[in-house]
Amino acid sequence: MVTPLLSLDKSLSGYLTVKDITTYTSGQRALTGIMMFWSVDNFATDFNVDQSNGLQWVIPATALDTYNIYGLFNYTWDSQNNVDFYQGAIVLYNNVFYILTTAGPINPSTAIVTPALDATNWSPLVVGQPLTIGSFTTASLLVSDIYNLSVSSTSTGHPTSVSTTQVTYIDTEPFVLTKVDCLKWNVHVNISNTIARIQIINYDQTVLESVDVPIGTDLPIDLTEWGDGSYTIEIAYIGGSGNISIPNTWTIFTLPLIEVCQANACFQELFKKTLCDCDNPCDECEDKSEEHDMHMIRDLVTALNNTTISTVSQLIGIYTLSQSQYDLLTDIGQMIDKLKMITNRCGLCGNN
Repeated sequence: MVTPLLSLDKSLSGYLTVKDITTYTSGQRALTGIMMFWSVDNFATDFNVDQSNGLQWVIPATALDTYNIYGLFNYTWDSQNNVDFYQGAIVLYNNVFYILTTAGPINPSTAIVTPALDATNWSPLVVGQPLTIGSFTTASLLVSDIYNLSVSSTSTGHPTSVSTTQVTYIDTEPFVLTKVDCLKWNVHVNISNTIARIQIINYDQTVLESVDVPIGTDLPIDLTEWGDGSYTIEIAYIGGSGNISIPNTWTIFTLPLIEVCQANACFQELFKKTLCDCDNPCDECEDKSEEHDMHMIRDLVTALNNTTISTVSQLIGIYTLSQSQYDLLTDIGQMIDKLKMITNRCGLCGNN
């Protein structure tokens, strides 16, 4: 057989495309039948197959799932394939894959009867079909059966298995953070993986809250207890060979969260006070002796807002934060802490 080659294309939205890029000479492709298998858990419980024997295979992909993709290259039933087949060998004939159930050998270059007409020696590898081969018997084949029989068949030397590089596919944001209200946020889960834990972590790495095994596709975040600040939301989920009972196998995903809604409320209050003058009185006009403090706080809030907007834009799409990015979040957290001290001391913004 030729040396098979596969390529993986992740450019299509929502799909992975596997292509056969094997270099065939004239007529060689007709001598090869290809089954494509894929799994999101390394063929532990998830099994998928495409037996179309095409030149490419399109696999629906979910955000952040890890895919194991295997192409099984088999001989076709063709007189040019002068190969002795033994029990367990798989061949393609008339767009159907067959497995040799008897001891063999059978050689397509000399055999008279095709697999389709030789039920004594051959059985179709089709989901739902019965099969008995050696000690294995089933009344209805599963995709997992076909995969296991195909992988076992490689030990006979007939097919050649090819594995693409294991990939983690990201089509959409796996976790989407949205603001619901002041100090209230929501994390929407776009992946099918089991969520093991979610933590709210302060910029100084203090774990403020930890929720084990949250349920559902929406994870509420309530910062009321801590107020404005610079936080990270750490989400642990089970991917690949991970186990929910073994934390060091979890995949960790980090979302930066900068909350300044109380500072913005303070800014609005200060802005309203700076509009108050004798010609244009307002209900909550304060003594003009506080004007200096009000302007100072207003300038701090404005600077904080500008820094926050710039930082958030820099961190969009980055889910494993570097030390410099953590340092930036720390700087913002310290700015917010300083602002809280000033507003509390001056008593200008109530409990904000």
